[in-house]
Amino acid sequence: SDVCSSDLLAALLPPGVEITCWDSGYEAAVVESLAPTVDTRIRFTKTAPEGRADVVLMLDVLEHVPDDAGFLREIVTKQMRDRATLVFSVPAWPQLWSMHDVRLSHERRYTPREARAVLEGAGLRIVSCGGAFHSLILPRAVEVLRERLRPRPDTSAVRSSEWRGPGWFTKVVDYALSRDNALARRASQAGLDLPGL
Repeated sequence: SDVCSSDLLAALLPPGVEITCWDSGYEAAVVESLAPTVDTRIRFTKTAPEGRADVVLMLDVLEHVPDDAGFLREIVTKQMRDRATLVFSVPAWPQLWSMHDVRLSHERRYTPREARAVLEGAGLRIVSCGGAFHSLILPRAVEVLRERLRPRPDTSAVRSSEWRGPGWFTKVVDYALSRDNALARRASQAGLDLPGL
């Protein structure tokens, strides 16, 4: 998924913009295999990149880090230029903790207040905020309730989080989530902070 999303992002950016995809979980062989297959402006690395960025995308990252506040402060002070922009997301609502989180090696889920506190504690000023994936809260809540009523030991290996649905269902889900995202944008523009997943 990193290759697809990085190529899509590169296609949207003007010439001269470079993208560094940094993940300490990358294996050296994977980084080497990705390098020749993607846009030359995209670089994959396992180690913290040198220099500072104008835009940092930290999408569903902080929930994996034991010292989330310390890690974010380090990103802000060492990786971001002055007046840089951070686009940030984390899984919401600790009450929705489930085996899904365990399988994905999450350390925590956040309330909106906790997420804001971590961001502001790192010296960031929040320009815009809001939930996303509003329509997925109910299905996740049902899954969590079912898991609590009928607990089963997790005997599965860590499963991939990549989507494997059939084409027709993928289109249905894609359409539903695009409507969900449109609702989130309208709510944000109206100053409403609707709960999201």
